[in-house]
Amino acid sequence: MLRRLALDRRYGAAAPSTSTEHPILTVLRLPGAARAFFPSLVGRLALAMAVLAIVLAVQRSTGSFAAAGVASGAFGFANVAAAPWRARAIDLWGQRRTLAPLGLAQAASYLGLALAAHARSAPIAVFVGLSAAAGLAAPPLGAAMRTAWTSITSPGEERTRALSLDATADEVVFIIGPVVASSLSTAFSPSAALLAATITLLVGTLGLTTSRVSGTLRGRVHEPVDVSGPRPLMRPGFTRALVVLFGVGAVLGTIEVVAPAVAVGAHHRTASGWLLAALSVGSAVGGLAYGHVAWRSALGTRMLVAAAAMGALTCATAFATAVPLFAVGSVAIGFFLAPSIITGYLAAEHLVPSHAATEASVWTNTALNLGSAIANAAAGALVTGLDTTFAMLLAATVVIAASLCTPRARLRPAADTSKVSDLRVEY
Repeated sequence: MLRRLALDRRYGAAAPSTSTEHPILTVLRLPGAARAFFPSLVGRLALAMAVLAIVLAVQRSTGSFAAAGVASGAFGFANVAAAPWRARAIDLWGQRRTLAPLGLAQAASYLGLALAAHARSAPIAVFVGLSAAAGLAAPPLGAAMRTAWTSITSPGEERTRALSLDATADEVVFIIGPVVASSLSTAFSPSAALLAATITLLVGTLGLTTSRVSGTLRGRVHEPVDVSGPRPLMRPGFTRALVVLFGVGAVLGTIEVVAPAVAVGAHHRTASGWLLAALSVGSAVGGLAYGHVAWRSALGTRMLVAAAAMGALTCATAFATAVPLFAVGSVAIGFFLAPSIITGYLAAEHLVPSHAATEASVWTNTALNLGSAIANAAAGALVTGLDTTFAMLLAATVVIAASLCTPRARLRPAADTSKVSDLRVEY
């Protein structure tokens, strides 16, 4: 499946370009790339809308941000619990035979949440149960697209560009999604946002799975490969990289609850979407910058710096309770968000063998989602019992501590050279 095997010792360096086109965008000219990439973004827009829509729906129905945090946390925990099994199913059966049924099941759960939100009197247990069902069935469209990128790109600068484009576009989706969700929730109701999430999920999932690139990823049932060796979590250094991503997820999950709380506290509910969009604006800029720079530092060093910087800026933003100041802080935090996630994806690329491609990619998402889910619940309780400052300070502490777990020795350029030949033969 991997067509070419090449190595740039300065992993992640951007090649010189004589074209006026941004270097990152050149990967869209690869055969089948655009046809798979854009539908995957449409599908991911559903997640960008649904999380905030759930928070607003539960808070509006119960009057409690703690309850909203429990419901969104249930979504995250269920997503985390099912992620490895979904990933293994994709690696075994292929994308088309796995993603489409998952998308239909999650769409049904979103529809149920929309009906519960419309009723306005549904108990919290209904929201928690349906949120958990939606999390269990969540199709990993981002991980599936990253596997697709890996199948059509070579290691080094081309793949870094592809992953940088993917992460940056993902942040653009999360700029649009919260704004659309908050606007629909305010103009109509949270059920309108959940209905919109249902539609975009179906369009995106079916669009990706009908693409040629996705169709070539048929799984081991059709093309047996050597699966000897330990599973991803047993690979040296991989678990430590996941700890870093867990800390990054803790910041994300905290802001998902704190941003609406800051907006509501300022009597400007619609600002919740814009505050989350501010985080994504910063992340999109950071992702573009990361993909454009000719990096000479080791991947492990980049991971450590990006996560630690997120922590420091989260600590500073903890004291910004006014909407404009919190927006500025969110942009600053976001600038290091995409680079943190990109380095996590690249770490999985280096540390995990090819037969577990989708599983490794999903574990990176799982670490983020687990940190986010725990932070959702914890931040909801802290915002209700104390205030937003304590929630943000806790998230800052978690990500700074997690950054110290970066497996720097295994992510040096010399280590990259030794790993490519035996781990990246097929992806």
